[in-house]
Amino acid sequence: MAPKKRFRERKLERPSRKEKKLKIEPELKKVLSLIGVPEQTGFVPDPFQLEAVRLVGESDVLVSAPTGSGKTWIASEAIKLYLSMGKKTWYATPLKALSNSIYEIFQNTFGAHLCGILTGDRKENPDAPIIVGTTEILRNQLYDAMYQGEDLRTDLVILDEAHYMSDADRGVVWEEVMIYLPFRIRLVLLSATISNAEELAGWLTEVRGRFVSVVKATKRPVPLKLLYYDPEGMVLSFTNKRGLSQRVEKIHALRAHKGQRPDYGEIIRDLRSLNLLPAIFFLKSREDCDRAIHQCEETRGDEAIKERLRADVEGFFAQHPHLANHRQLDVLLHRRVASHHAGQLPAWKLLVERMMNQGYLEAIFATSTVAAGVNFPARTVVLLQSDRYNGRGFVGLTSTEFHQMIGRAGRRGKDSIGFALVVPGPHQDIRHLYELSKSQPEPIKSQLKINFSMALNLLLSHTPSEIRYLLERSFLTFKQVTEPVEDQSLGHLKNRLKELVRNGRCDAHNPFKVREEYLSYRALKRELEALKREGKENLFASRLKEFFPKGRIIQLRDRSMNVVLYHHHVQRTPELVCMALGKSKKGAKRSIKRARLQEVERIYNHIEPDISDMDSLVERMRELSSQMEELNLSSYFDQDLLLRIRNRELALGQTQCHGCQNLNLCHGRHKAEILGLLEIMDEFRERVGPSREEVWLSFERHLKFLKATGFVDEQNRLTYDGYWASKLRLDHPLLIAELIRKGSIARLEPELVAAAFGPFVWDRSQEVFLRTRGRLDITPYENLYERILEDLLDMLDKLETNGFPIPQIPFWPGVAIYGWAKGMPWEALMGVVKADEGDVASLIVRTVDHLRQVSGLKDTHPELAQASEVAIGLLMREPIYLEQAQE
Repeated sequence: MAPKKRFRERKLERPSRKEKKLKIEPELKKVLSLIGVPEQTGFVPDPFQLEAVRLVGESDVLVSAPTGSGKTWIASEAIKLYLSMGKKTWYATPLKALSNSIYEIFQNTFGAHLCGILTGDRKENPDAPIIVGTTEILRNQLYDAMYQGEDLRTDLVILDEAHYMSDADRGVVWEEVMIYLPFRIRLVLLSATISNAEELAGWLTEVRGRFVSVVKATKRPVPLKLLYYDPEGMVLSFTNKRGLSQRVEKIHALRAHKGQRPDYGEIIRDLRSLNLLPAIFFLKSREDCDRAIHQCEETRGDEAIKERLRADVEGFFAQHPHLANHRQLDVLLHRRVASHHAGQLPAWKLLVERMMNQGYLEAIFATSTVAAGVNFPARTVVLLQSDRYNGRGFVGLTSTEFHQMIGRAGRRGKDSIGFALVVPGPHQDIRHLYELSKSQPEPIKSQLKINFSMALNLLLSHTPSEIRYLLERSFLTFKQVTEPVEDQSLGHLKNRLKELVRNGRCDAHNPFKVREEYLSYRALKRELEALKREGKENLFASRLKEFFPKGRIIQLRDRSMNVVLYHHHVQRTPELVCMALGKSKKGAKRSIKRARLQEVERIYNHIEPDISDMDSLVERMRELSSQMEELNLSSYFDQDLLLRIRNRELALGQTQCHGCQNLNLCHGRHKAEILGLLEIMDEFRERVGPSREEVWLSFERHLKFLKATGFVDEQNRLTYDGYWASKLRLDHPLLIAELIRKGSIARLEPELVAAAFGPFVWDRSQEVFLRTRGRLDITPYENLYERILEDLLDMLDKLETNGFPIPQIPFWPGVAIYGWAKGMPWEALMGVVKADEGDVASLIVRTVDHLRQVSGLKDTHPELAQASEVAIGLLMREPIYLEQAQE
């Protein structure tokens, strides 16, 4: 009896399209004849791989080589060398998914008993001689080792994907590891091709006190050919000996602006006819990927492949049964194509990757993020736009991003040649792609910037002077010392600033300090004025009759004194009708004017009982002016607004500008010159990046705030709160610490403890529709959410007052976490939270990361730590508990 299938198949409709004969540019036929599987001769390492392994025994090593060129083999050989000497290795990757993949490879190579993994989500065999984990975990171990005065228990550190050091958000972690790593530990960096490998090695040689050898490979393991696809039925070579093909430019000019959507099914059929499959299509959005698979035809004449595909999918579903009803399953099985992006469940992405690597799929439609860190190369990559979405808007592809994409074309050992196919479209700039194809990848840049987690952990084991020494060992400092870029304009700026502020309170010899003080005072002044204006306008609008009765004396922004005649609304906007109290010619009519509430500068306590004789009132104004008092409007403000105003007044009083004799020169009528000088400085910073002085100033600013909020004492040592807060290695440690020390999440049921962290792990601005009525009672979470906002009000305001960014605290992530922790089935949760499955899965995984940090506070907050551990158990269930490592 045949085994019962774990999923139900449905008949798919076949898209209809006209048949057309594809034309091939004659010059291309010779290139296409090279398509095929190379002769299997057994693995022979390339010279650069052998050179790198040899050098590991002598020095630190930086390997810069194209994607897919065999850098993992170098790592394996280095590990073998260290194992033979009885020594340990720490292999760090930027992604949990990549860590899991490498862990599996090493288990097969060296044996499971010799391997362990540390990713936050997984902690297996942590004392093994070979540890694989994320770079953040390695950095955290270095923090702990420095605090405890111990050495890191390893002898070799391998940093995979070392070019991540240029990542704007996470690159600082790579740089920290390189700075903090003890000198005795051998360091091997494995990087995609970078243009400044020697410069990076020079910095490491200086900072680590031992020579760093550079091994570079520029030749791709599989040759690449760029093609252009004309939807009218022709494939051409993208370039020729003279550069970008003129024929391609002419055809593209005709096709690019028609606004037609690409016919992905037709493109796949044409690629199939040329033997150019499998392919990866890089599209601009998740929605485009999901739509594209439905344009593809059901494949014919491949039943044997489909049977093997079904069998392997069936085996995968034995471990992941929740995927059996996936909405894209039938497309995968019958059309042999798939969509792959961050909106998919991690387990589905894993299935797609495995089926692609097994050779079952003809195409994957993916967003550009797939180009980095995920290993499923294809014979062809298809490029449909020359830009990408960076989370805020669309920007042109960089050279590094372009090379990562085309680096997926051509499978070592499976293809003799790989192809990148350019398809016309409204967002396709072929000249930009051509320039990228010729260019070198961007150089690695320092992304060193201070955050509160870093500051707390450095203060755990260092004095400020020692921290300054560490920061001055950064790659940023090295570049500015070895490549001074100060120009005449900056020199003039420094000299002129010294002249302008020489008698002031700020440090005239440090223009960056002057800039910081100036901008801080200016921002605080504007915020204070805006808050008072906001409070005044809200007050006036809500209590219009009380403040503006007939006869009230007021002063407007033009400094004129007026008496209120009456008020009314114009298109729902309140407006005053008043009469000026200035002297006028006898017998002349007084002008009546309208004034918006924003124009009211002062309100006086005097209300004139009789305004019929305006001339008499004007005559009495001199006498009245000595008796009238201005109303103190701030006494009417609500307590929250008063707190925010008071915080800014206190912060203003602590600035160097406050009470300075140059205040009018810098911030008054004569401020134009100093503003011009600061504009020059900003242009300089835009060109060369922040200076090392600014990095130190940023640390000092963080330190000052930590002192003001009770995490550091006056001797620059962590307080009790600072000590346990340093263990919260999170994006917003002070906010979480504030909730903990205020008891906001104390003595809560584990479901609510989990939900409390949801708003702090979601860093994207995204509106999500909730359907909770009759499905989930969120009253307990609503009450908790209100308390969280109330308890954080002061801390958020202090952060904002002192110029630190404050996060959004959205409501919906907590609802999603609360529902999942309460035991809702996955399908039911997705009915409540209208978001992509992958986003919700990522939200849960990141919440678990936060809970793990809090569960480490057993010594200081045992009840909360215990509740966090229970909450982790509630969250880690299908479809999360097996797939969390893929996030």
